[in-house]
Amino acid sequence: MEGLISKYFYRQSLGHNNSPVPQHSFNQDEVYHKILSSIHTTQKKSVATSLFFKIAAAIVVLLSAGILLHHNTGKNFFTTANLVHKEVAKGRTSMLQLEDGTKVWLNAGSKLTYPARFDTEDRKVQLSGEAYFEVAHLDHKPFIISSGAIKTVVLGTSFNISAYPENQEVEVTVLSGKVAVITPGKWNLHTNTSYLTPNQKLTYTSSQPDTKPATVNAGEAIDWKLGILLFRSTPLPQAIRELERKYAVTIICSDKIKDCRITARFDNEGLENALKVVSKTIDGTITSHGGQYYLDGAGCN
Repeated sequence: MEGLISKYFYRQSLGHNNSPVPQHSFNQDEVYHKILSSIHTTQKKSVATSLFFKIAAAIVVLLSAGILLHHNTGKNFFTTANLVHKEVAKGRTSMLQLEDGTKVWLNAGSKLTYPARFDTEDRKVQLSGEAYFEVAHLDHKPFIISSGAIKTVVLGTSFNISAYPENQEVEVTVLSGKVAVITPGKWNLHTNTSYLTPNQKLTYTSSQPDTKPATVNAGEAIDWKLGILLFRSTPLPQAIRELERKYAVTIICSDKIKDCRITARFDNEGLENALKVVSKTIDGTITSHGGQYYLDGAGCN
């Protein structure tokens, strides 16, 4: 599927001189169905010769899930052994430039794996955590990011991916250009492909795999680059995880307040001030002991 998507982007770049494709001329459903049709045609040719496609339907389901899992592992994602592992500790952010000119900003607690040189027909990297990419445009070399269960395919654009392993959601937000996001479908029986343009975000969860892009203010997705934390009715446990990553601390949250939500904006605030705001927002208390912080309260309705 990645090859088909790459060919689509390449045709677009030739036909439009690398300018954005007008929305009215881009039929997402038509492109998606053409991709599926091509895939199904290939699969039908394989049926006649493969014994695996003649077994019971239940085994096919298990096989499909196994193939998807195998395909998404780092070992099989890369075709070169000359890999670089860049890891950013909690409490820090980092910027690096890849050998093709692509710039990557890594958020706290994130890890990027990539080849020292992109000497194959594509440019593959693997992300765990959050990163903002400014991908150098190369017509013949698609840039592919594997993050959790999804893959993001581009030729040259800027976008943010949030894919921390401890979170249930993977988010892709586009700031410029066009991005293809490949996600597993229901029961892993198929894949979904979504095309995102500027100020669109795709949120993928395994419990709701068939999701659609939403319109957002994409600039807010990279506030973290400027040291800003923005919460809008964010579940408290998620907000706590972000605070722990940013400030490299441990915050223990009482079970009584885990259903609370928080709306706040921290613009390079110190840890103590940020925790005071959180505790006041939920009408709770914050204490510290042994280098750890304890957040408690009566709970939220």
